[in-house]
Amino acid sequence: MFPLCRTCAETLNQKTCSHTEEERSITGTWVTEEVKKAREKGYKIVKIYEVYHFQSSSNDLFRSYIDLFLKIKQEASGYPKGCLTDHQKSEYIIYSEKENISLDKNSINVNLGRRSVAKLALNSFWGRWGMNLNKNKLTFVSTVHDFNKMLMDKTKDIKDVFLPIPEIAAFQWTQSNDFVTQDSSTNIFIAAFTTCHVLA
Repeated sequence: MFPLCRTCAETLNQKTCSHTEEERSITGTWVTEEVKKAREKGYKIVKIYEVYHFQSSSNDLFRSYIDLFLKIKQEASGYPKGCLTDHQKSEYIIYSEKENISLDKNSINVNLGRRSVAKLALNSFWGRWGMNLNKNKLTFVSTVHDFNKMLMDKTKDIKDVFLPIPEIAAFQWTQSNDFVTQDSSTNIFIAAFTTCHVLA
């Protein structure tokens, strides 16, 4: 996301922007191609927090997974409009083989359910890598001791406190950034590169 103003984007402001440069600036995680495009569009880099450079790369990391579900999705989509003759259908299959997807002509039939499952498998796979591990949590307390314990806990960022009933307090909170546990099923680098190249 590269809005012209971070504060306007966060507040959904549709009027003229009057924010300072600091209020307009955005902090995020981007790959080199996105930063190049942003610079090309006139954005300027004010501060860099971290840079990671990878010595090697691979196009094969998820190749078999992608090829399998892309094949299923393509076949379940049926032939493209205007692809009516046997010759046109053969040309379509040859084209797909150039994309490293070997389609089975006997499996190319419109099947919206199968197509949806394949599409979901492709799309949700990428979302998993970039999943937010620090989701809002809700804790209920019924004693003054537990109430004070929640307020004093430095590992929690309290977002809201409310009383659903007079005897119980509810805390909406997230983990403080320094205390968010990492999960081996997420990887910001894979998520960022995938999103960058898919949207390119």
